[in-house]
Amino acid sequence: MMRLTDADIHLLRVFSSVVQCGGFSKAQVILQVSQPTISNQIAALERRLGFRLCDRGRAGFRLTLKGEEIYRSAQQLFSSIETFQNEATALHQVLLGELRLGIMDGLFDESPLIRGIIGTFARQAPNVRLSVTSADPSQLEQALNESRLDVVIGDLTKPEFYYGHQLYTDEHRLYAAPQHFLCSKESPGPEDIRGARFIRRSYSDLQETRCLSGINAGAVVNTTEAAIALILTGSFVGFLPESRASRFVAMSRMEPIEATEMRFTRKISIYRRHNRKMSRLVRAFLSCVDEARIASNSDTTTIST
Repeated sequence: MMRLTDADIHLLRVFSSVVQCGGFSKAQVILQVSQPTISNQIAALERRLGFRLCDRGRAGFRLTLKGEEIYRSAQQLFSSIETFQNEATALHQVLLGELRLGIMDGLFDESPLIRGIIGTFARQAPNVRLSVTSADPSQLEQALNESRLDVVIGDLTKPEFYYGHQLYTDEHRLYAAPQHFLCSKESPGPEDIRGARFIRRSYSDLQETRCLSGINAGAVVNTTEAAIALILTGSFVGFLPESRASRFVAMSRMEPIEATEMRFTRKISIYRRHNRKMSRLVRAFLSCVDEARIASNSDTTTIST
């Protein structure tokens, strides 16, 4: 029977980072060590376990079946370690450790409420390390399911699977630069709309897809910043939250397109997993919402902790 040592746990964390990054080269940035060092550490872990964890080479990085099982077991181990650390910390009544927060792409810049929540938590828990990930909803949902994130703020595709509390609604409209031909039309018709080069998200976005049904994409992006940059060229049109587009509209660099059914509303909520005991860090973070809401004068839903 293998007895885990601190060195083994370190190697498992290296292995998990490599898996989450999709390979050795990308993991260099996260782990801040060279690729040969990572390769040696994975080889050392394989020797300890007695079997190969992954295939690496010209064909790319791929987990073996046993590697997949070890990765899943490692996540359970890390979760248990974190639970122990949180419970031991609770005995001292001091908030320590790490809170892993996921925020949907684009929200941090456009929402003073979210900035207020994070600022409030940072002041109340100065000894807690805050790890923030910005990604698309599907990536955040997967990370929450795999216990790689503690809390997610956004608009998830399957909210019924989580404890979720609405923070605010976010109106999305179609925007173009003033020189785009759609801006010269008071009420663009279906033919006008189909003639435009639309921006689509690279990830699954049901509301956007519903609006753009039957319309070919002229560009594909995975971030709001990329969509903004393309709209400002004057060659593309795309959906943006009003809160994000407003400053460009105020500077006369964008205009909303008044087209039938070319708008939708997102419900931005804060989520945690159903089947995981709420840690003191998560509870403390959720308790900051009401205070931040009052400070920002936002009309949000009270969150019960």
